[in-house]
Amino acid sequence: MLALAVSMYDEVECMGKNLAYWGSEFEKIAIVQSGLEPYKEIGRLAMDHPACSYTQFENLDKRTDQSDTAERFDIGARAMSRNFSYAFKEIGGLDQEIGALRFIVGITGDTQFIHLNGIRRIIEQMGDADIAVSRAMGQSFHRASLTIEQMRGDENLKRGRVQDESTGDFMPQLFIARASLLDSLSHIVVTNRWCFEQCLGDAVLRAKRYVFSRTAYGFSDGIRYHYPSPKGWKHVKCLIQNDKD
Repeated sequence: MLALAVSMYDEVECMGKNLAYWGSEFEKIAIVQSGLEPYKEIGRLAMDHPACSYTQFENLDKRTDQSDTAERFDIGARAMSRNFSYAFKEIGGLDQEIGALRFIVGITGDTQFIHLNGIRRIIEQMGDADIAVSRAMGQSFHRASLTIEQMRGDENLKRGRVQDESTGDFMPQLFIARASLLDSLSHIVVTNRWCFEQCLGDAVLRAKRYVFSRTAYGFSDGIRYHYPSPKGWKHVKCLIQNDKD
């Protein structure tokens, strides 16, 4: 049995296509949206599915300027930690008999499914791993110790969390977890308010991982990343630059 956990903002067109074309492939779906106003199309498609929850939470983004270039800082880490945690809780609660549930696919709202063959292949290749992830090896993320003043300063000073074998960070745009990690992923703690990738990785730090891509968006078998958002939002928070550059 396959389930889908989604953290979204305003990516209605992308999620509408995912639900319309591929919703029936998932036994359970949990969509958690930042923003209290539900989208009619998402609500309608959710109701058409036998086991789909669609939840809205308050948008944490209170800035007057919400343009694509405006500062966001810790909004993404806090919102996605909340949203994904609730989505995984919902997956566990949609049906009391979750014994048949094997895998949960996690995506952000701007990840589009073109087909699901690539996801099926990842599952086949996982072996006994608990979770399949993509990483950004060699890149440098925002470190947790940064102050708000430093975040407003020189871009080069924001580096410090190099992605290598000593860190567990992984990308939230696409990951696949066994049902055994439901509890861990239902309690994602904000361990780095500037970098959700660390929060996500820390939640399952002891889990055995299968890395299906060593670059952030290197896996593209049936997946399209960063589907255009009406407000220009992208679920990319802390990717700075390559240490080799």
